[in-house]
Amino acid sequence: MRLVSLLIACGLLLGCATAAAAAPGGGSGPRVAVVDCVTGNDQVAARQGCSMAPGAGHEGSQSSGLDGVVGLTAAAGSLYAVGNANSSVAQLATGRRSLSFAACFTGDSFVDDCAQIPGATSNAPDAPISGPTASALSPDGRSLYVVSGDFHASVVARFARDPLSGALTYLDCLTGDEAAGPAGPGACALIPTATRFGFGSGLYEPSGIAVAADGRRVYVTAAGDGGLVAFDRDPASGVLSFASCVSSNSRARGCTRVSRGEGRTVFEGLRSPLISADGKYLYAVAGRADTAAAFALLGSEAPRFVNCVTPREDGALCRRGKEPRGPVAALLNPTGIAASPDWRFLYVSTAWGRIVSLKRNPGSGEIKADRCVSSERADRGRCTLLPATPQRSKGTHHASLLTGTRTPLIASRTTVLAPVRTIDGIVRFRRDPNTGALAYRGCASAQLILSGARGPCARLPGATRKGVDSGFYKLTALLPAPEGLVYAAASGDATVSLLRP
Repeated sequence: MRLVSLLIACGLLLGCATAAAAAPGGGSGPRVAVVDCVTGNDQVAARQGCSMAPGAGHEGSQSSGLDGVVGLTAAAGSLYAVGNANSSVAQLATGRRSLSFAACFTGDSFVDDCAQIPGATSNAPDAPISGPTASALSPDGRSLYVVSGDFHASVVARFARDPLSGALTYLDCLTGDEAAGPAGPGACALIPTATRFGFGSGLYEPSGIAVAADGRRVYVTAAGDGGLVAFDRDPASGVLSFASCVSSNSRARGCTRVSRGEGRTVFEGLRSPLISADGKYLYAVAGRADTAAAFALLGSEAPRFVNCVTPREDGALCRRGKEPRGPVAALLNPTGIAASPDWRFLYVSTAWGRIVSLKRNPGSGEIKADRCVSSERADRGRCTLLPATPQRSKGTHHASLLTGTRTPLIASRTTVLAPVRTIDGIVRFRRDPNTGALAYRGCASAQLILSGARGPCARLPGATRKGVDSGFYKLTALLPAPEGLVYAAASGDATVSLLRP
């Protein structure tokens, strides 16, 4: 039985949401209600009352389009989920307080429950969708772009989108990998800098995508090539054409070179491109290089590197700050970046239990590390510390409330929500709009070890001992939904939920 049906049967939407909210647990934190959900995991469906996507199974056996969901893109009436594990893109229909499965597409011919796009192959090597990492919509809502290359292909695929129904139609793709080119199964068009395996093309391991507000440019971060690729976009047709790239990889000879630090590329692992509200700058983080970077967007010209910050001593190109024990020292293995509503501050999440606040100069676009919050005791004196977590039982692999944090969600002017994979839950902060400072306000976890009577977190609905089959296992992404609700993606449970935090 779907949860929305239960709510309607109660007759009071708000009252029913309260009934479906998390049990208090032992700690303070957001009392989260699951308003509706769609899953590729039959155990989650039984536990949460979610509707099941075609091909749903248990744990690693799913063949649904939601297996390994790593990213969400929203449009009126639709939500698009990128399924990394099954090389898929799923369309979910959205209502005022509802989610339902609509369709999915895959580049993996082993996945029987999604429509296979032209060029689909076994396990999807060199297919137009192959280990996808992110997606983005054009401003007119008529094109959806999906980047792939977590393991193969270095591809940007294009779908036509019906603005009324949200339905997708696969059209074509571009690639930096000759194996995925016109002679390959995906028959993608090659960009001018393409190489035999994609490395050095500028587009190796595409990790994120952003579309300019005027719809004339599309920007793709390339983690393996440590760079940023700009594509021209025809606003009428949505067709992309390679324009330029900037990279700190000496092998990317077709790109404008940004000087590297000693012995490494300062943009290695670049991801999470974020375009400023005025359209003049793009910000991204480089997980392998411990870097946050700013680029100027100059219309038809190539993006221009502005500045970067890093704690690494070999990052000669980047600003380290005057105080080596300051907040820049917390910028290790960044995973995502989000902006405050006024764009004065950027918030960088890291895999090692920190969120670093960057102060942004709106005139020059430059960034500098300003503050940080941390769940690591070693950060005492440089960051505001979160409460310590209780002693873990044997076999648990994480040590603090923020370890494994993904891209924060600026839920309101004064509220920040951080999805954390290792606690299978959400950490809430209050944000000071004037200083950008974050203050811890609690957590909600789907692990009973964290949300039991002696745990620090409130309990999420469906919580299990270690979070598996809860619907929140390996919580990966949060996205704003209408009426103050939030969409959530859990890659380990192949589940997308609509939450009231």
